Amino acid sequence: RDLCRAEAGGQDCYRTTWTGVCSQPALPATRGAWTFGKLMEGVAGTTDPAKLSTFVLNWLLHWKKDIRINGDLVPGRPNVQTKIIDPWVIASGGGQLDMKRAPFRLLAIVARLDLRQNAGYEGGTSAGEGRFVFNLLDENGNPTQFLTILEYHLNAESCTDVMSWAGAWHGLGSIPFGPTYSAALQSVTDQFTAIGAAPTEPNGSALSQLLPLGRALGAAGVQTWPAHCRGGSGSAHPGTRGANRCERPSKASDHRELHQFKYSGTPCG
Repeated sequence: RDLCRAEAGGQDCYRTTWTGVCSQPALPATRGAWTFGKLMEGVAGTTDPAKLSTFVLNWLLHWKKDIRINGDLVPGRPNVQTKIIDPWVIASGGGQLDMKRAPFRLLAIVARLDLRQNAGYEGGTSAGEGRFVFNLLDENGNPTQFLTILEYHLNAESCTDVMSWAGAWHGLGSIPFGPTYSAALQSVTDQFTAIGAAPTEPNGSALSQLLPLGRALGAAGVQTWPAHCRGGSGSAHPGTRGANRCERPSKASDHRELHQFKYSGTPCG
């Protein structure tokens, strides 16, 4: 319970859907809190429907392009148009993308405290990651063999901060699954998913990278879209746009960048 909440066995009708019939009225702060569309608000730094639609659409369209990274050709995924964009637009009634109609179902929320850096030593600024794992649904709402993982940086400027994050996650293990558990978990996830969760980062978002996995969109391999392009463990400057972090050869895996839709400045590297 403290390291992984799997949603496949039963969705939280308040937080994982916008339309679920709940035993009690859903509060505005809980309704849809763990949906893909809601998380995009934190990534984009806005709740404006038109701006969110443009942000997400530009990101998805980027998948279609062939690009070169470190001299290696990274082929596009042309099926993103027919598998994601077109069905989403139709479900939204045409025009802009409705975030409440995002074709992604939450599978799990995962604590990756094992990825922490030694905060306070050698410039480490991480207590690890908090991750949301989503499954892409087809136009009929059926699961596909395609995952999208949002990986969030857990900021920690000291060992005390690392211990605080660890205590918050570990504390969930003593709470039985149910409304109390979900509320406690949201109190943790809101700290890194909410708008302004990382004020010094682009769009105020704590997203480190978005990792799509699967072949459903027409290309094999793994593609990652680094958002912050942070330096590696031991980097003296968190937020450094290190080329090795941001641009990796496609021979190992197919890498693309989400950062250009999050950054307002120049591409990393």
